[in-house]
Amino acid sequence: PDYQPAGVIERAKIVAPEAEILTGKQVTVMLDGLMSTIKFGLVSCHNAFGDTVPTGKCPSQDGNMDHGTGYFDYSFPEGSSVDEAIADLAMLLTAGRLSSTNRATIKDVIEKEYYDGDKSKALRIAQQLVVSSPEFHTWGTHHSTTSTKRQVTGYPRKPKHSYKSVVYFYMQGGADLWNLVVPTGGCDGKDMYTEYTKARGHLALPKSNLLPITDTDQMCTDWGIHDKFPLLQQLYNEDDAAFFLNMGILAEPLTKGDDWGKKSKIQLFAHNHMTREQLALDPHDKKPGTGVGGRLLDMLKKNGFQTSGNTVDGSSRLNIGDSYYANPPATIATGEISTIDKYSSLPQGKMLDLVKKMNGNSEKGSSMMGEVWSEKLSTSLFEYETAVKIDAAVKSGEYNMPEYPPWAANLEVQFRAVAQYIKARDFRKVDREVHFVQQGGFDTHGSHALVPSLFKAADKALNNFVDEMKRQGLWEDTVIILGSDFGRSVAPNSNGGSDHAWGGNYFMIGGGIRGGKIYGDYPEDLSDKSPYWVRRGRMIPTMPWDAIWNSVAEWMGVKGDKDLEFVLPNRVNFDKCKKLFSGHELFNGVPETPCIEDADGDGIPDSLDQCPNTQYWIDAPVDNIGCQAPTTAAPTTYLAPTATPSYAPTLNGKLYEAEDGEHDDDKNSRVSSSQPGASGKYLI
Repeated sequence: PDYQPAGVIERAKIVAPEAEILTGKQVTVMLDGLMSTIKFGLVSCHNAFGDTVPTGKCPSQDGNMDHGTGYFDYSFPEGSSVDEAIADLAMLLTAGRLSSTNRATIKDVIEKEYYDGDKSKALRIAQQLVVSSPEFHTWGTHHSTTSTKRQVTGYPRKPKHSYKSVVYFYMQGGADLWNLVVPTGGCDGKDMYTEYTKARGHLALPKSNLLPITDTDQMCTDWGIHDKFPLLQQLYNEDDAAFFLNMGILAEPLTKGDDWGKKSKIQLFAHNHMTREQLALDPHDKKPGTGVGGRLLDMLKKNGFQTSGNTVDGSSRLNIGDSYYANPPATIATGEISTIDKYSSLPQGKMLDLVKKMNGNSEKGSSMMGEVWSEKLSTSLFEYETAVKIDAAVKSGEYNMPEYPPWAANLEVQFRAVAQYIKARDFRKVDREVHFVQQGGFDTHGSHALVPSLFKAADKALNNFVDEMKRQGLWEDTVIILGSDFGRSVAPNSNGGSDHAWGGNYFMIGGGIRGGKIYGDYPEDLSDKSPYWVRRGRMIPTMPWDAIWNSVAEWMGVKGDKDLEFVLPNRVNFDKCKKLFSGHELFNGVPETPCIEDADGDGIPDSLDQCPNTQYWIDAPVDNIGCQAPTTAAPTTYLAPTATPSYAPTLNGKLYEAEDGEHDDDKNSRVSSSQPGASGKYLI
């Protein structure tokens, strides 16, 4: 209910829960259904809204209404001019709100047919264009600057860097991960396995159900992994997997002696709030409406990388960035690609081109919801057209994955879709990506009976994906991070399950990580006497999620406190030398650097830096006072698959005037005279 799509809605700090389903395939299939119902009537063909085909055959000729159970029998008023006819249709379908720009677009395409040809065909064309418009799908008034399509394009040139990607694997529902990795022996001064079994009661796993691993640097040398995750044991022993203990969302270091409920800055233990916080990683809301993956991609894009944030069959807060950097999240669709407007009323491709014009750039005063529809539709059509091209290339053998097992369970389908998308990275011209995959079913209040089967399914899906990354030669350039809404209570509840909690144990896998290690601190006391135990076995985290994302950001190519604090706004509340991992600490191949105050990432302490705005991403030497040698490198240009920046619409009639280049966190809007259409004034 509190979903905020990126852009004008989140800038205005209101919600639009219905926009959560406006993603990729859902949008294009719905549009195709509306258009097909207009062209063929109520039939169960071409995504049309019918439940039967009485004749047993799908129509393939525009205007053939003989195969369905009904059709629209409206006709233009007799003797009306084309303008009057369009006005009548606009009144019926949009309560007269259809913009003059969109009326002109319709007139241009139907006028000849209306006067000299098939008037019923002109009607069908007009109806299809109207039902694609923001005025049809939302209330409010839409103002278009011109009948110009939004600039939704891919990158025009090959990337300059080698490829790296993060896959965020999200166990939805709050996974109980206290049984993921368990201390089993060799402990200093205390039998932690006995401590674990006492705290967990009937939820505790016997040692026979745990796969053994060791870590000589931990409080216990002997540990066990849940037996349904044999891949993790294999990767751990190959130094390609690492575990992180009692990790969770923290605004600052806390114990139960603190006012932890207030100081946490988040609404604890609720699915919707904790999911948002987990994906945003911004408990003080310094970058409202954004996600940690999106902000990471923003900084990478600023520094010359070509980026993409992708969610499989849905939407996710994770990959939403600051709207200034024009880095919109994309959807990876699964399953067969359904051809949109297969039997068109116009020459092939022209109808969709006109649909894009109907949803063109907006101007001041436009409906917020209309802006959301137009942006989502334009982006979805771009994703559809890209997917069609990739699918054709796959079928030709160019991006085929012959050794990857075929479609199976949902989670395997998602990971396979990501692998296929990565395989086509050269076609999409990207070199840095964050992917979001999720698995449901982990809200285990009543029983843990399904957890083993869920872990087994995850192990299989991950196994297939890891094998494919190795075949593509990308295993050392891919990292998979496990996340969830929150951890669950160490102690069982009275229903046989465990409850919403806070800290939990997680993993990260990848060929380039410093694996074979368990990081963080396992609670030495799993009772109510622990300084971290609150409310029936909920553990306050001892490691913030900022710790590993700091390292991931550096591995991906972000440097310097300024850029890292954009990615991780809460980073300043932790000792970066002791509580946050550097890129070198968790990843092979990342140079070790001293832990110093270094805003611009040039390796020179701020106290000695006489050139505090060094562009570290430009390959130019830096002297001992932090200054770069002159370079002929071209300035960074923002190239991305994105909609043209649009104006925030009216809210309470207040006009906010922003200076060129200003970025106001409260408004979360930024203007620059280099942007198309930027005037320096936003209505909010």
